[in-house]
Amino acid sequence: MIIFLWAIIPVFGGQGPRFYQMEEEHSCSESWIWHVLFLNNIFPMRQTSKCLQQTWYLANDMQFFVILCILTGFYATKRKVFYYTSVALSIAAITIQLIIINTNDLKASYLTYQDEYWSLYYYKPYTRIHGYLVGLWFGCIFYSYKHENPEVEEAGEEEAADEEEAISKPGNFINDTLTLMKTDTRVWVLCCFLGFSMQALMVLFHKKINNNPNDISPALNLTFLMIARPVFVTGFALIMMPIVLGNKSAKPISGFLSHEFWIMPTRLVYGVFLCNSVIMQFYIYDSERGIWIQDVDVVMLFFAFLLFSFVLSFLFYVLVEGPFALLLE
Repeated sequence: MIIFLWAIIPVFGGQGPRFYQMEEEHSCSESWIWHVLFLNNIFPMRQTSKCLQQTWYLANDMQFFVILCILTGFYATKRKVFYYTSVALSIAAITIQLIIINTNDLKASYLTYQDEYWSLYYYKPYTRIHGYLVGLWFGCIFYSYKHENPEVEEAGEEEAADEEEAISKPGNFINDTLTLMKTDTRVWVLCCFLGFSMQALMVLFHKKINNNPNDISPALNLTFLMIARPVFVTGFALIMMPIVLGNKSAKPISGFLSHEFWIMPTRLVYGVFLCNSVIMQFYIYDSERGIWIQDVDVVMLFFAFLLFSFVLSFLFYVLVEGPFALLLE
């Protein structure tokens, strides 16, 4: 639908002297097929697609969803195959990253980004899959803890019993750790501290590299490019696990995040993400003169773009996504 919108939007404009550049600089005529197939983060090779550039993330999501279905199937039926396959995927992605980084002299600083960084590295699935695998591993651990741990099942049946007595004897280290996350406020605080520390460390690490691109050794640059995303995601998972497990001290946060108020916004925000840049670029290229930037105009345009994006996203949900969701039910 977004590609269709991008294709027909020139019909409603064309007043600006630069409007012809919209098609030249953001053409979908040559690469739309890769977007339909969710391969636009891979093709065309060695160059970035000018058509709806923000949808590279959607392509990654779809590809990882397919991988997720396969791996979770292995986890349910052939546990060893799951472990071997997920580790093999991780090793393969690391190997490709090492080759790409070293053969193209890529740097993590925004001040030194070359086209190769975007066309060969940034958008690609092999640079993103580690974060998804971290989430998958945490999800599988949570599933096993909740559905394959007899002590947890027994505690769930006897709600009156003290949760701290759910494990009556030393057992699996992972299950014991998750139980501490669920029952001990101190462990929840420790997880939050460790998680925020890991995320802050990656942010500060990037800031250092970004501001001093020529003073950072290749080894340090390589280290950051390889570990930044999985470390950041692991930190986020540590923060969220006690909340997901139902730690009593995290109940206010859990209640806030699970409130029914968020149902509609969560169904619209991704559509807003996809529509927003289309509306902004249409406005810019359709303007008869350049935009004189000042604070008031920036704020007004922000809310205008946001409102139109939500309206379009709502229409797409009502006409397309909602009916398809009902069919699946």
